[in-house]
Amino acid sequence: MKECTRVKCLGNFFCNFSPWRSQMFLNIHKIFLPILLGMTSIFAYAFGAHEHGTAKIDIALQDKEGTIYIKVPSESIYNFEHEAKTDVEKKNVKIASEKIKKNILQIVRFDPSLECSITGEKINPFAVDPNDDEHDEDDAIEEKSDHKKHGKHGKHGNFQAEFKFKCNKDATGSKISFGFTNYFPKVQKAIIQLNSDKKQTSVTVSKDKGYIQL
Repeated sequence: MKECTRVKCLGNFFCNFSPWRSQMFLNIHKIFLPILLGMTSIFAYAFGAHEHGTAKIDIALQDKEGTIYIKVPSESIYNFEHEAKTDVEKKNVKIASEKIKKNILQIVRFDPSLECSITGEKINPFAVDPNDDEHDEDDAIEEKSDHKKHGKHGKHGNFQAEFKFKCNKDATGSKISFGFTNYFPKVQKAIIQLNSDKKQTSVTVSKDKGYIQL
């Protein structure tokens, strides 16, 4: 009987302090969320097979500020996946990088009413894929063809970019649409991952048809 009473009292203790507990967990959430969002960039670039024609886009959002992380096989952007060596290849890389930089808010489209703008960017036009051996069968066939055209150039590369953004209005409940295929036709699919202080979700968009809800 004493044991039952003690358990009951313990339950009452937590019930009586539930508002305090809720606030405590909310504060912890606010403290650790920036750390988790920062880790998103690591996981966004480190995981996932190298798949031609597929872009990976991670969106981290806290309040009205956030980061867009993009990873896509170089072949889908430049038509080759080795590091640029010739003048022509270097020119193609520069043009493609500038195109993404200039049109990022058309590639990742926020609701215009939010008045979002880019506040900073980091672009790596050729990053070696850490999962270089993880390819599907279709990629293997395509890569053999690419190697015949360009010769053996080592590991496969990716275009990677990080864009900081800020919106003037709360994005909660709005939609983000995408336009990668419009600018780079070889990118037929985009895998989107959203991590925010209110929601975590993912969606796959094919040929720019689809959206993600904030």
